[in-house]
Amino acid sequence: MRQFAAKSLISLVLPLVVKWARRQEARILAEGRTLTVSEAAFASWLGVSNPGEIRVLEIEQIPMPGKGLRWIARLTGYPHQPPAGMALGRGVFVKQKLAKHRELVAHELVHVAQYQRLGGLESFLKCYLMECLMQGYEGAPLEIEAQEKAQVFG
Repeated sequence: MRQFAAKSLISLVLPLVVKWARRQEARILAEGRTLTVSEAAFASWLGVSNPGEIRVLEIEQIPMPGKGLRWIARLTGYPHQPPAGMALGRGVFVKQKLAKHRELVAHELVHVAQYQRLGGLESFLKCYLMECLMQGYEGAPLEIEAQEKAQVFG
């Protein structure tokens, strides 16, 4: 997708994505568990500030945004099936049946570090969506970084 078209699309949907993400983060922070000792150590190694504030919510199925936002996911190459994990600011969703997979939680903790490094929820999502639109989900630098660093922990 051409950069101008990608930027235009992101400017249209970003407010909706951010609103949805903030609601989900609030839910995770209210209902989620604290990091385990080893998860907190990995988060610290990644440079996450205040790992004690991070919460993980183990859930049967990770919620996805409404229909209007799902088509954006298809454009970016984001997997069509619900993901195994998803970081939203300081909150992390993890599928219950995969919650014991250390590398999955580690992958999402890398995204938490990226949220912080990039300046928060809106800045991260703007960058992440742009990368996915321009390079596809599998080729997005933020995804590649998360995969590579998570292997250290896994």
